[in-house]
Amino acid sequence: MNVRIKAYITTFVIAVIMYFSVILMLWFVFDITNLTIAIIISSGLTAFFSPQQQIIQKQSGNELVLKWRFSKKGYLYKSKL
Repeated sequence: MNVRIKAYITTFVIAVIMYFSVILMLWFVFDITNLTIAIIISSGLTAFFSPQQQIIQKQSGNELVLKWRFSKKGYLYKSKL
């Protein structure tokens, strides 16, 4: 598989897990039973906190990095593209 496809799959799986965990938290912890509000809140939080893909150009070549919103370092997915 291509490195970018693996990175997209990883990002998608993390986003799905975050989405359903936020919906379950809203239903059981905060007792928000209105499905429309729960979907809007969980979609927004998932889009904001899910990892982003960045291509960093270095002298040795391009690197694909999965980076979280508030972290300074990212997960180096592949050293050379």
